[in-house]
Amino acid sequence: MQIDYIVIKKVTEREIDEIVKLYKDAQWWDSQWNKSFISEMVENSCCFMIARNKDKIIGMARAIADHCSDAYIQDVIVLNKYQNHGIGGNLVKKLIKELQKMEIDWISLIGEPNTQSFYEKIGFKIMKGYIPMKYE
Repeated sequence: MQIDYIVIKKVTEREIDEIVKLYKDAQWWDSQWNKSFISEMVENSCCFMIARNKDKIIGMARAIADHCSDAYIQDVIVLNKYQNHGIGGNLVKKLIKELQKMEIDWISLIGEPNTQSFYEKIGFKIMKGYIPMKYE
C-alpha cells in the first residue's frame, strides 16, 4: 500500500467530503458542522496533514499553534479499515517534523481513552502535575 503524507492549506469539495467521512468514521462528526467549517478548519490550522492512498484521503492529523513556540496536536484520524498499519503514527511523526521546521518546540495533545500506548511509542509522555481542562 503506497501512502503519501501531504500538508495542505486549502481543500477542494471532494477533499472536504473525504474529511467529513473521516470524522464520521471516527464518530466525531458534529451535525452542526458544515462544509465551510471544514474548509476554515484546514485553512486556520497551523499544519493540516493528510494521508492519501492513491487518490483517496484515508487519514489526517492537524496542529493548532501560535506559530513560534507552542503547538497542540488535534484530530488524529485514520479510517477504521486502514488502522493498525502505522498510518496514524506516521501522520503524527510527520506533523511533528513540520512543526519542528517552524521551530515549535512545545508540542502536546490530549489523547482519547486507550490511546496512551500509541502516543508513548511516538515519544509523548504524561505531563505529571498537569491537569487537562476544558471550559464548559
